[in-house]
Amino acid sequence: MMVDIQLLFDGGTAGLVVSDGASRVPRCTCMADDARTAYQDYYHPIDYVLADVEAGPVGLMVPGSGLIARAAGSEFDVDWMRPHRFTRGFFVRLTAGGDNVTFLVAGDGSRFETAARAAVFAALIPHVQQALHIEQRLHGRVLNAEDAERAADSIQRGLVLLDRGGAVIHANAAAEAILEHSDGLSRRGGRLRIEETSGRTRLQAAISAAATPGGSTDPAAQWVLCNRPSGKRPYLLHVLPAADGAVLTVVVDLDLPVKPPADVLRRIYGLTRAESDVAVRILGGKGLAPIAEELSVSLTTVRTHLQRIFDKTGTHRQAELVRLLLTLSG
Repeated sequence: MMVDIQLLFDGGTAGLVVSDGASRVPRCTCMADDARTAYQDYYHPIDYVLADVEAGPVGLMVPGSGLIARAAGSEFDVDWMRPHRFTRGFFVRLTAGGDNVTFLVAGDGSRFETAARAAVFAALIPHVQQALHIEQRLHGRVLNAEDAERAADSIQRGLVLLDRGGAVIHANAAAEAILEHSDGLSRRGGRLRIEETSGRTRLQAAISAAATPGGSTDPAAQWVLCNRPSGKRPYLLHVLPAADGAVLTVVVDLDLPVKPPADVLRRIYGLTRAESDVAVRILGGKGLAPIAEELSVSLTTVRTHLQRIFDKTGTHRQAELVRLLLTLSG
């Protein structure tokens, strides 16, 4: 749910904004009613922040501070963003062609756009993007509220909402699978538990700090490593304050393999099999000549495929394409 994502970032809002070129409509957002009404009734045509995001490459995460500064002091900045405390954030364009859909989290203060939050936002992008685009391809419509609920469980990172004592209030599908597996991290007596004593102590301290107003502001204190008896790489837990003294813990499986997104590229961007084969090999760091040799085609053919990939994904250079592919790989 977008509420989970909002709590994860401790932000003022999180959600999707859909643009058909003539208007912008917030969908599946946690935006306050007065902010949403003012945006829809008046401010959406002068939203220069989303205008920039919508003109950029699909899948490329953009910090909000640079975008907002471009027209600081404008009507949209002074009369809408600042009063609603949307002065920082992270934005990404999710779609190419048809309606533009932007996924965003927004908050306030110079400390909002941290490297840790950027990493979590980047990790969420491919899962929200895949759920949205596949839904659009299959049904020709943008996600409604029920779709957003399903999209939350499609996120491969575990999301666990805890009370201040560490009791599990809610866990998404990925977190439930991790806890059920009990590979160093489990639910015991209804509480989130790291089996290793030192890790358990660090987790308890992180939960206590996150649940305490004015607790630790050290970003390193929010990250807890959970070793796994199986010998796999450890889980990485990001412990964050949520509303009313609750705590949100993001569980990242460092051993989860990065899967080449060939099938995803075909479904989302309409790439042909040959084009997706070229894209995946570019992600692997191969040059155009080796790709041509491996696929038994001419160098001219590979260059033609690459240009079509650029056109379909909204990228313009190989560096942009690689960044997009890495994002989609999760």
